[in-house]
Amino acid sequence: MSEDEPFPEIDTPEWGKMNVRRADLILRRVYHPETMSAEEIAEFECLQSMMRASLRAAHPRPTAFSGGNAS
Repeated sequence: MSEDEPFPEIDTPEWGKMNVRRADLILRRVYHPETMSAEEIAEFECLQSMMRASLRAAHPRPTAFSGGNAS
């Protein structure tokens, strides 16, 4: 996935493909970090950041209850 490509929407086939790539990079980072190129490290960091932003946008955290009587 390049920076020029739009980030896939959650629960689409494209999201699944992106997640497979991200999982591959995660496993390599954990078990074989010495095999990762600078480009792959940058790709991983970009995918992580974009994935987290997409998940936050699709599933925002609940806001705190801000007053009134709870019954």
